[in-house]
Amino acid sequence: MKNLHALLSSSSDADPDALRHENSLLRALIESTIEPAIFVTDPDQDFRFVLVNEAACKHFGVPREQVMQWRPTDIDPSYSISRLNELHAQLQHSKTRTFETEHHLPDGRRVPVEVIVNHFDHQGKILSAGYFRDISERKREEQRRRSLQAEQQRSEIEQQYRRVFNDLTDDFLLLDITPDKRLRIVDINKAVSQRLGLPSEQLIGLFLDSFLSPEQAEICHRHKLECVKTRQPYHYENPVIINGISHYFDTTVFPIFNDRGEVYRIASLSRDITAKKSQEVANLLKEQEFRALVEHSRDIVIRYDLEGRRTYANSAYLKMARAKSIEDVLYKTPLDGPLVGKNAETLFDKIHETAQSGECNELDVNWSTDDNEYYYELHLIPEFDSHGQVASVLCIGRDYARRWRAERALRKREEEFRTLVENSPTSFAAMSWMGVATTSIPRSSGWRAAWHW
Repeated sequence: MKNLHALLSSSSDADPDALRHENSLLRALIESTIEPAIFVTDPDQDFRFVLVNEAACKHFGVPREQVMQWRPTDIDPSYSISRLNELHAQLQHSKTRTFETEHHLPDGRRVPVEVIVNHFDHQGKILSAGYFRDISERKREEQRRRSLQAEQQRSEIEQQYRRVFNDLTDDFLLLDITPDKRLRIVDINKAVSQRLGLPSEQLIGLFLDSFLSPEQAEICHRHKLECVKTRQPYHYENPVIINGISHYFDTTVFPIFNDRGEVYRIASLSRDITAKKSQEVANLLKEQEFRALVEHSRDIVIRYDLEGRRTYANSAYLKMARAKSIEDVLYKTPLDGPLVGKNAETLFDKIHETAQSGECNELDVNWSTDDNEYYYELHLIPEFDSHGQVASVLCIGRDYARRWRAERALRKREEEFRTLVENSPTSFAAMSWMGVATTSIPRSSGWRAAWHW
């Protein structure tokens, strides 16, 4: 391009014959150049082409006359007139620019090109000259290399998957997504092979739905394709019957992307939680039985967590606490209300003592309100989880106010009787099985009861 610039900028004072010879050589050089395609544009005519060589015409696939009516915007929509003016202004400082773009050809093809453009002054007129070349082959090679590199990276990742997951007790599957959205097994770990009772060589290549019932396959398929839709890891739980045995799995699926950013595979990691689910069902039944029993109990039943907060209270407690709903008393400690009065701190400490020691405790509490007196005998019982650790404390409270009043009344009558006897002037009556006898006992000698048969 520097030679072109020099030739186009030759002094008008040069020998006319020499100038004609140079111009002839220059035109022959431009026309005989097979590659690159050479062009000159005029900024004063909205950058219309004022010179193109045969290579440019061949690239565009149209006659020279047609090309000479074009501007760069006709074959490269990304370069508008305003953007070309910006480029022209930049060239006044940098003189040359190199960039890649894409030509939209009349036959509908889109061809990537590399363009080098120069800014120069020819006989007092500012022009832009440059050349471009088709870089389709280079782009294909770059794409091939990127694809090869991406494939190598995927292979390395899959090998890492195998190393990490092959020795897991959880089930691992690597699944291809076929064009019809079916899931084909690409790889599995030992756990899957052992569960299905088949070697991995016989399972790889099979579709996932080939050893599931239609209903189970549809559920599994729906969950896994949700991962493809969201492009995010997806977690779910589902029951599956394998070899006639019912299992329950906790599954997480992960999307795997190709070099175009498309989800083309998914990795599935499943844990058999059948035993856990069975235990949960058993615990649920126990809880239902517990609630059915305590909800109709006259005794107060409260469950406290390890922080001393209520997590359950039966209707007897709600009635005694005059609570409108269980939400009014849940997640509160004995310190949060006046129900146990001065015994609140003692009860709170006893709950923590029971939780820490794992041993039962007993406590009597009493308090009074304006219209009633309360007397309760509390039994604090530790509840253990499956690991033998205290998980909660159950408090069972029995109302003994009636018994306490009866005992108080009895003590009062005994005191009255003792007072009566102590203050009797001469005698008291003793009853026998056969009748009633009256004995006079001098006060100075004390008193004795005489029973007559």
